[in-house]
Amino acid sequence: MFRSILRASLFAAAVATPGCAGATLGSGVGDRLVQRPPFYSGDIPVDETPVLHLPIGYQRGASQAPIFDPAAGPGTPIARLLADMNRYLDSMG
Repeated sequence: MFRSILRASLFAAAVATPGCAGATLGSGVGDRLVQRPPFYSGDIPVDETPVLHLPIGYQRGASQAPIFDPAAGPGTPIARLLADMNRYLDSMG
């Protein structure tokens, strides 16, 4: 009894697994990995397109539970880092 259940489970895993790997290959989503800057999507004529800089921000809890991210309130190290980064970005203009 146990062997037949084990065989059925292994068969189901062997049949289902190949359909999962690379299911989106060739779909046009994420096929091109950008290795170095400039990071943009599509054909952009360099001579005619202005560059836009947006302020750098931080959202606590955007990628994991907020308890694992540093606080971002006023006076925190993250707030000072963001202010310095945005000040540097503004100086490049």
